[in-house]
Amino acid sequence: MLISIGDNCIDRYVSPVVVARVGGNALNVAANIAIRGEPAAYAGVVGTDAEGDWILRVLRASGVNTDCVERADGVSGVTEIAIEGGDYRILREDYGVSAEILVTSALRDFILNHATLIHLTVTGEADKLIEELKTFGVPLSLDLGIVRDGDTLLKVASLLPTVNYVFFSAGSAMSEKDLSALLDKAQLLGCRCVVATRGAKGCSALDRGRRVDVASVVTPGSIVDPLGAGDAFIAGFLYGMEFGRGLEERLQLGSAWAADACLHLGAWKVPVDDDLAASGAGG
Repeated sequence: MLISIGDNCIDRYVSPVVVARVGGNALNVAANIAIRGEPAAYAGVVGTDAEGDWILRVLRASGVNTDCVERADGVSGVTEIAIEGGDYRILREDYGVSAEILVTSALRDFILNHATLIHLTVTGEADKLIEELKTFGVPLSLDLGIVRDGDTLLKVASLLPTVNYVFFSAGSAMSEKDLSALLDKAQLLGCRCVVATRGAKGCSALDRGRRVDVASVVTPGSIVDPLGAGDAFIAGFLYGMEFGRGLEERLQLGSAWAADACLHLGAWKVPVDDDLAASGAGG
């Protein structure tokens, strides 16, 4: 079973789209897999507030295992988002209690008994757990978020030889020359497999010297909200890995899941009336 460790939050959309969704980079990966009927778990920290109740309720309704979710006194994370011209803009980001994650006894036992793959995010500082998590012998995946230059990779250079899969968002504006340089640098720093998402330009992977590129499958003009598309991509890629699919197939599956995530508000399709749930949450 995949277990995704890291941040969670309430994504609050501001006028003219006033809705709220359960989200967070690490949470989104587990949720994308679970809603498709495959086992996935999320580990992180939620507040003792109404938002924390809501996050847990939605996760469980979506089939995500929450045995390793901790609750801490304080507020859950909130991200305020504006939708502008088919893209999103983050206005405010507060991780709340989700910014501190520990390898608890419950998480340790869960990994030993159930985990076949561990996914981590630098958001919420889950990357700080890598040194401890690598001792379990379970393959590790790491989302670096946005990477635009080699200096960003150097900041996490000590982690790259430890993890099996590294993901980052390069963006569609990056040139082919600069992207190739970044992929090569990640490999030189010890990355076994590095994957870059490129927006409208699709995605690229470098796996032990083998480069594979896959075009975007997003239909022009179909984007409602691209928030969480990168997390959906990672979920699809890792899902394919769990089922033994080849590199190109994994990239294609990730691209398809990312495209699907762009067709609705929120990072994933919540199978409950989350607007109703949001009206009962505080904040």
